[in-house]
Amino acid sequence: MVMEKFKFKFTKSYIAFISICYVLLFAAIILILLRISGAFNLISYSLAGDILTMVFALIFVAIITWVVIDRYYRVKNGNLTLSLAFYVVCIPISEIQLVQEDKKSGTIAVYYNSTKKDTPVIRVMPINIDRSENEKFVKVLREVNPKIIYKTIDITKKTEDTEN
Repeated sequence: MVMEKFKFKFTKSYIAFISICYVLLFAAIILILLRISGAFNLISYSLAGDILTMVFALIFVAIITWVVIDRYYRVKNGNLTLSLAFYVVCIPISEIQLVQEDKKSGTIAVYYNSTKKDTPVIRVMPINIDRSENEKFVKVLREVNPKIIYKTIDITKKTEDTEN
C-alpha cells in the first residue's frame, strides 16, 4: 500500500489574501479592545456587541490558522486527497488519466474522470506542491495507477513530451 503526503504550497495570491485577512482581523480586535477600555475617547455603546464581535474575530483567526497549518495532498488507499482544513477533495487514482507538468513554472495539473448528473466529464485539479516534489508525486501516482500518462510541456516553447 502506497501512502505519501505532500505539503500544499501557497501561491503568492494565497499568501497575500491570508496576510490581508490577518491584518484586518487583528486591527478589528485591537479596535474592539480600545473601545471596551474607553481609550482615545472611543465609546462602546454595546459591550455585549463588542464582545460578540471579538469572539467572531477570534473564531476567524482560528479558522485561517487552521487552513494555514492543515493543508496537504495525500496518496492513500488508492485515492488522491486534497485537504485544506475543512475543505477536502478525494479523487480515486484509478480515475486519473493524465498528469501534466509545465517545466517552466513547475505547476502540475491532474486530469481525471468524474460524473456530474450521470454525465461523464473530465476535470482538472491543479497541484500546488514544491517543485522539487513533482517527480516523486508523479511516481507515487503511477505506482498506484500505471496507466496514467505523464506529459511535460513548455508553454513558452509550445512543446510537449509524453511518457507512458
